[in-house]
Amino acid sequence: MKMTKELWLEKNGFGADGFTWCIFGEDTYAIKEQLKELGCKFSPLLKWHSPKALDLPEGYGMFPISFDEIGQWDLINETVCYFEKSKELIERKFREAEGPSLSEYVGTPGERLRNITAIYKSSRGFSGKFGWTNIHTFQMGENILIWMTSKELELEKGSPINLTGTIKSHQEYMGIKQTYLSRCIIEKIL
Repeated sequence: MKMTKELWLEKNGFGADGFTWCIFGEDTYAIKEQLKELGCKFSPLLKWHSPKALDLPEGYGMFPISFDEIGQWDLINETVCYFEKSKELIERKFREAEGPSLSEYVGTPGERLRNITAIYKSSRGFSGKFGWTNIHTFQMGENILIWMTSKELELEKGSPINLTGTIKSHQEYMGIKQTYLSRCIIEKIL
């Protein structure tokens, strides 16, 4: 069967009007099953998105993106050709929708933080040349703390913890100031 632009749009989470609604919020992974039930699609470029605006739980929102803003249909190959700046445009729209980050850098590199109270936000990981690496994210007030380690954490999202760790570096990612830690000791607050 010949792939048409209309079929591609429908299959990839765009409405007949050529728009898709990108979903943003603190942790869309936490509501992925609900999003699937609502007919949303996930792509690395657009993240979770829907062909129509939805009523989402508190803390989540949506913004529209037109197919014509990010790509064009290739009639010969029956596929999409994304524009060179598509990823940059979509990331900018996510940042604008989420509003400015209030996160600031914590301490100075080399400083040892001792028994600070933080909230466990999430863990994800990747396989690299040194094996599996976990990326654990914590929040202290508005500030974001990151610990990259092979160690697994058995914490529920939103759990308060006592954290001791050495500040490794300060880095900005997608407009968010993050403090990277090493040699951490994590104790769950009961």
